Amino acid sequence: PSSCSFLNNWDYNNVFPLQEYLKSMKEGDFAFAVGKKLFKKELMVRHAALGLKNARGICKKEFKKEFGGSVESEFGKQIELLESLGLVENNENALKLSGKGLLFYDSVSRKFFPAK
Repeated sequence: PSSCSFLNNWDYNNVFPLQEYLKSMKEGDFAFAVGKKLFKKELMVRHAALGLKNARGICKKEFKKEFGGSVESEFGKQIELLESLGLVENNENALKLSGKGLLFYDSVSRKFFPAK
């Protein structure tokens, strides 16, 4: 089992340890410890961060269809910075990690999250 789940715009952290998870599943219960409903901006961040993990990157058509705006309009400053550092490749179809960016995925994906 995964440590988290995503269903109907809700992000869940599963119960732990593993024995507790398995017990919950066997009893037909949900094995969630906590859950959080994600709203539009959080869903966009999640989409961007996970999309970059994929070899094809963030598909711009899919992003626009799902959120109504372009990746650039939502994350323009972040993309500009990451391009200047050679960490992403941006073309008309997708935004994806460069070879260098693959080495720094965690740092790159954090740029899409709001500053704390």
